[in-house]
Amino acid sequence: TYFQDCVSFASGGTARRCKARIVASRGPIGTKCPRWHLDHVPVRLIMSLIGPGCDYIPENISPHTTNNVYVDRHALNGLDMDDSVRANRIIVPDERGVVHSKVGEAVVLMGREWDTVDEAGKDDTGILHAAAHKSPSLSPFEGRVLLTVDLAEE
Repeated sequence: TYFQDCVSFASGGTARRCKARIVASRGPIGTKCPRWHLDHVPVRLIMSLIGPGCDYIPENISPHTTNNVYVDRHALNGLDMDDSVRANRIIVPDERGVVHSKVGEAVVLMGREWDTVDEAGKDDTGILHAAAHKSPSLSPFEGRVLLTVDLAEE
């Protein structure tokens, strides 16, 4: 179940629209986004109101860096596999540096469309990477309620 609404606000004389949603889920079957993925928005705020928040990768790291999480972006963008658990192990082979947000923590993530909004902050390959994230695993009767806020298209 979910609630969704669009609101407008003025920022520096420019009107901006945001789309807010409240989404509830329960147990492993109700998990909305079990696979590592990128959102198709410029930026998204995700905050858990009840239950665990999202799991995310803080930044893109090369496979040669130690003590950090590596995301296989080729697999992230093009892996055709039904088994999300297996796919997640390919996309993020070692999850030791993954951040697990908690209830009440607001996480702001860059989406796929961010690179068309801002050219700053590119890595040494010249590519600005969106933030890979996923829903946490839930036990059978565990529930969560999320607030998401997207910068809506003009």
